[in-house]
Amino acid sequence: HPTHNFAFLKYDPKLLENSEFQQIEFSQLEIQQGFQVELVMLSRKHQPIWQTTTISKIEELFIAESKPPRFRAINEEVYHLERHSPSAGGILIDSHGKMLGLWASYLTADAKSRDTVSEIFRGLPAGLIVEVLKELQSESFNLRTLEVEWWPMNLSSARDLGLSQERIEKFKQRRQALTIRRVTGGSDAAFKLKTGDILLEIEKTAVNFILKST
Repeated sequence: HPTHNFAFLKYDPKLLENSEFQQIEFSQLEIQQGFQVELVMLSRKHQPIWQTTTISKIEELFIAESKPPRFRAINEEVYHLERHSPSAGGILIDSHGKMLGLWASYLTADAKSRDTVSEIFRGLPAGLIVEVLKELQSESFNLRTLEVEWWPMNLSSARDLGLSQERIEKFKQRRQALTIRRVTGGSDAAFKLKTGDILLEIEKTAVNFILKST
């Protein structure tokens, strides 16, 4: 995926002899802070382990820019966990064994030295994965991105930039607006949008958080 950097692997399960693998189901639950989840993962020694934990917060993923430049995942709202054991990654599931998201690894530049990177783990919501999977399974696969990087802005700052009270009142679910942090050079968006623009709505629906803007 050009923005989120995950991939799908297709294989024939019949080739896995003597296995009892079952197709995973995606959870339809709306995750909130404080939600209890099961973290199923591989240890650093590639042994399966699991742990009961809690979603401590849900926020926009920020990957600091490194030197030299490298891929940065953008436009993601991710899960932070209250506690988790060291691992090589895994999945988050609900109490019924349905998938809530990936426990994914990200590389980010060190705050003190941009040429030093460190690994962090965050929960990538299953909704993003399902959206792309549906496109892959359709007859007319067409993966599109807007070629912009979104970032939240508090409403007081948005008001100072001219956002009307009428617009602000439509952003009830979260008290924030989305602004453009960066536009991909040479893209169609670069000729129509600019850094600092505030997103108001998509298809006549007010949008002010990343999961609805991608």
